[in-house]
Amino acid sequence: KKNAENNFDDISGQTQSEYKFTPSEASIAGQYICQGEVSEGGVSSKYHSSSESTVEVFGITITPSAVVNVDTNTEISCAVSGATSDLAYAWYMKPSTAQESSVMEGKSTDKITVTSSTAASVSYHCSVTVGSLGAFTSDSMTVTTISVQQTPATAVVAVAETASLDCTVGLVDATATYSWVKLSDKSKVAGESGDSFKVTPGTVAEADSYNCEVIVTSKGGVVSSAFSPATNTKIVVYSVSISPTALAAEIGKESTLTCSVSKSAESATIAYKWSEKQQDNSFKDIDGQTGNEYKFTPKDNTFSGSYVCQAEVTDSSVSSSYAKSQEATVDAFSISISSSTVVAAGTETKIDCTVKDTDSSITYAWYKKGSGDAAAAVVPDAASASLTVTPVKAESVEYFCKVTLGSLGSFDSTVMTVSSIKVAVTSDNLVGQEGEKVTFTCTVENSVGTPSYSWLSKKPSSAAATAIDSATSQEYSYTIPKSPGTDFQCQLNVAAYDGNFGPFLSDSKKIVFRSIEVSSASVETSENLALSCIYTGDDNVKSVSWKHGGVVVNADDDPRISIVTADYNSVSGQKSELSITGVKKDEGGSYTCVYEMKTLTALEGTITVDVFKIIALPTYTYNPSSIVVTFTGTTAATSVAWTFDGATENAAFSNPTPGTFTDNEISYTITVDMSKINDGSAPIKVKAVLSFDGKTTSPETETSVYKRSFTTPLPATDKVTEASKEFSCVASGENNDDFTIIWFVGETEIKDADDSATIAEKKVDDSTSARTSSLTIKNDSPVYNGVIKCVAKFTKPEAYEISSEMNLNTIGASMDEDSFSTGDGTATISCVVWGDDAPHSVVFENSEGSAITNQAGRVCIILYIPDEGTNTE
Repeated sequence: KKNAENNFDDISGQTQSEYKFTPSEASIAGQYICQGEVSEGGVSSKYHSSSESTVEVFGITITPSAVVNVDTNTEISCAVSGATSDLAYAWYMKPSTAQESSVMEGKSTDKITVTSSTAASVSYHCSVTVGSLGAFTSDSMTVTTISVQQTPATAVVAVAETASLDCTVGLVDATATYSWVKLSDKSKVAGESGDSFKVTPGTVAEADSYNCEVIVTSKGGVVSSAFSPATNTKIVVYSVSISPTALAAEIGKESTLTCSVSKSAESATIAYKWSEKQQDNSFKDIDGQTGNEYKFTPKDNTFSGSYVCQAEVTDSSVSSSYAKSQEATVDAFSISISSSTVVAAGTETKIDCTVKDTDSSITYAWYKKGSGDAAAAVVPDAASASLTVTPVKAESVEYFCKVTLGSLGSFDSTVMTVSSIKVAVTSDNLVGQEGEKVTFTCTVENSVGTPSYSWLSKKPSSAAATAIDSATSQEYSYTIPKSPGTDFQCQLNVAAYDGNFGPFLSDSKKIVFRSIEVSSASVETSENLALSCIYTGDDNVKSVSWKHGGVVVNADDDPRISIVTADYNSVSGQKSELSITGVKKDEGGSYTCVYEMKTLTALEGTITVDVFKIIALPTYTYNPSSIVVTFTGTTAATSVAWTFDGATENAAFSNPTPGTFTDNEISYTITVDMSKINDGSAPIKVKAVLSFDGKTTSPETETSVYKRSFTTPLPATDKVTEASKEFSCVASGENNDDFTIIWFVGETEIKDADDSATIAEKKVDDSTSARTSSLTIKNDSPVYNGVIKCVAKFTKPEAYEISSEMNLNTIGASMDEDSFSTGDGTATISCVVWGDDAPHSVVFENSEGSAITNQAGRVCIILYIPDEGTNTE
């Protein structure tokens, strides 16, 4: 080997044609020669040197072997150190199942990444070409790929059931060791080192999640870190219980068993089923019962037995098997009580409470509740299966018994009602007169159900009461004969509470015969009033008095009043008469004769007296807007019948209206529309007839309605500006010979002889009995400026007049004739102007039509108003 001085040092021990060496350090690099000596026939040459050979020393290092999980990327590097030449790489792989290594196509760098989706053991090495020196191969490394899976992901088990967990490891040319971890506290489960693990939770609280940890040792002795599966196992634990575990179920009433499930996963769902224990101790599912409650109504004691509920819990689509609850024992029994009943108050009644189909010991208690009680109360000293009660008053009281069946609990029977009733006969009047009907009513205190009635009677001469034919109503009407009193009773049967009860008999009532005969009376004011009151009956009269409106009538206080009482028609009969001379309006109303009896209570008879008067209508009525009839009396009329010339209707008469009856007086009004009566028609006879309820009094009054009218009235206003103007006024009545027409200005009559007025009057139309009058007014003075009236004066059937008015405005002027005073050479000319429309100015003109104006010292024109009331200037 060449040294630093370029000399060659012999290498000790190397005397062969080959120099084999293993570089251990970089100093091996350098130039080498071999030297050879040839000998032949004992003759040796000297050593001759070969050409130099250059040695480069480098190292190749590959990544160590590894154990990885499936689908894990593993990077392998081929590191070359000490080489100075260019390097080229190639990679080779050899699965454990292959005989030879194969080149990895496309892998030409110093690093490669490998992955496997399955368990495998694959060897890798790299080949490095160093410049022109050749290719060199690295050592081999092995990638051992494993897969770890844990099942199941979820296990659902009931308490005391076992969940099995399995850990499966995919291995090739490797071995594995196992451990199990509880995730709630990350602790390892002691003693569990196999690939399976069984958990048996003792309570719901022991639910947890577990996973397995795996350590792998490859064939090459590489020990991995701990591997865990991608998913662990969640164990859902639940428990099933039933309540109550002992149940007494009353036959005919609904009972309930409840299934409760306690589970560690709130999101878990539950499916239920119910099962009944069979004679062979197996359990048979009950059809249709899939809820957490089993509601059933026992029909008989065959429902007695043992029951369980079963629950299946599902979480994350994993369902458990059905787990049973503990058994619940059902004891089906019946409890009944006597039916509701109806009894007469004071009757003893026995109530029985019966319990069947139970072997349990029984204790009894009784409760009652009246109509006014807020809640049922315990009946004291009542602890047997029977209860005896005696209702004192008429009322309905509810009873029920409470039975206690050993330790199974207490149960109430249905409620039964004891309705005690009292039957009585009532009547508004048990004392009556012959021919009068007395109505008896059968009253039931605390009536229940549907009653049916019958009636019994007993005459004084009879030994026993007998049924009255066809008397089957609650009321019985009896016509009192003139004979000694009869006893009556009602008999009641009741259909109630699905039963029939009775008969129940009332007390008896006796009819006493007494009679007062009176009659109503109507009398017109100022006429005489005579009243009589007659008593007959079984009792004697003690005294008789009269009352008017509740006040005793004393004949001594008024000489117009007389009271006479005498025996009448029998020993006990009496007649009392009251008379009033010239009765007054306020003496109508209620009169009562009072018979004080020697034995029984007083007997009264009431007479209603109508004292009336109709205020007559006037004989003749002219142009009325309404007709009012006024009536005074004790009571107001029920109705008023109006007729018009005997007919009940007329278009001109409408809206009959009654007033208010106040202080014994009332007015009745009918509206009149005179426009619906033809002009000139004959008078209409209007009659009002008053009627009263139940009375024959019918006072009436009558009037004749006349139409007097202007068929052509004056206009309301008019104006006269011309020299004269004519006005006409046309009036009508039933005969145009019965009236005349007169004209007025203000209150002054206009005479035909007046130089300023002309009046002409004539008949116009005999069919309407019209007459016309014309007034012609000269406009030469303001005398007719104001109200003009046309007055029609009628003489038959009596004096009556109508008028038509007009406000007239006359507008005119007049001037004094010429007068000239020659004495002093001064003349005064006056021009008077009148009318409502006074001029603003007055102009004087001369004969040539020229205006005369003021001239100083010669002409003076003065405008003044002498009297404002005359509208003149």
